[in-house]
Formats: sequence, structure tokens, C-alpha cells
Amino acid sequence: MSNYKPKNGLQLFISLIGSVILGLAIGFLAKYSDTISGDGSLFSGMMQTVSQLTTAVGIWIFIGCLLAAWSRSAPIAAVKVGLFFGGMFASYYGYQYYVYHFFPFKQFIFWLIMAVIAIFGSIFVWKGRYHYGWVAALGVALPVALFILIGKSFFYTFHWLECLNLIFGILLLVLIPKSKDWRQYLQILFLTVVFCAVGWLIPLPI
Repeated sequence: MSNYKPKNGLQLFISLIGSVILGLAIGFLAKYSDTISGDGSLFSGMMQTVSQLTTAVGIWIFIGCLLAAWSRSAPIAAVKVGLFFGGMFASYYGYQYYVYHFFPFKQFIFWLIMAVIAIFGSIFVWKGRYHYGWVAALGVALPVALFILIGKSFFYTFHWLECLNLIFGILLLVLIPKSKDWRQYLQILFLTVVFCAVGWLIPLPI
């Protein structure tokens, strides 16, 4: 049963514009930082770190989940996530074309398909926050399992980015469900284990 609080028109407009601006900023940072050569300076070192963070799919998924979960309705969640990814891809590939006069069409189509999947997934994430039951559990378990799968290599690489993915998964597990009922968490954990098992057998394309 839904219990979200409605927003007025101005708040909704600000949240939609904010989603676009956030996407534009991350997309620009991802491509700009990727063009900075490593010359050993403090600035280039910082840009390499920014590049690793902003080009990693984990940060995109985490932000998308937060945008979806804190939306006034499922359709608005889908719109906000769509605007976020649209802004990110527009600035990333737009800057790349501006600098290199090259557009990787196949790569763009792949990530466009992933973005469409994320838009539909945002509906389940929203349900995971404001509803109760197996469908809501699915909306939480799926991104949590995804973060576990893309972050599991931390246990033998000890890379900070993989650790961050695991932290993202834990944060989503805690933050998304408004219901803290132990039965709901049992459903979430059960589905998380199932998704992790499937993902272990079928490698992710990301």
C-alpha cells in the first residue's frame, strides 16, 4: 500500500530539472576526466579518481535508485531516471563528439538499452520503498544483488571502487524500504540470494 507524500508543482519541477542537471554533470565529468593524461600531478591524480568513479556503472545505478525511491509516484520515478540517464549520455557523448569528432554508435545503443531497462526497473524500486510484499521486495533485492555481483571482486582485489559498490548495496538495503518489518526483509534477502546465484552462473554484460 502506497504512503508517499505528494509534492506541489514547483517541487516536482525542481526535482525533474535536478535529475537532468545531475545527469549532465556526471556525464561531463566522466568524459572530461577521461581526457586528462596522467602526468603525476595532483590534478591528474584527482581526475583519474573522478574518472574511475563517474565511468563506473555502480554510481549510475545508485543515483538512479535514489531518484526512483524518492519520487512522488512510479511514473515520476521513471521520468526522473530517464531524465538522469538522458542528461548523462547527452553530455558524455556530446562532449566526446565535440572533442574527437567521433560517435561510437554501437556503444551508445548498448547503453541506451541499459538505460531503458533502468527506467522500467525504477518502477520496481519505487514500489520497493512505498509498498509491501514480494513485488516490493523485488524492487529492493534486484539492485542490492547487482551491487553484490559487481562488487564481489573486492574480496580478492581490495580495490576501493569494488568496496564502494558493496557499500552502495548495503545502503540501498537500509534506505529503500520504508517498512522495517522483519518479514519484508526476509523476502528481500531471499530474492537477493536468488538473484546473486543466477548472476553468478550468468555473467553480467556490464
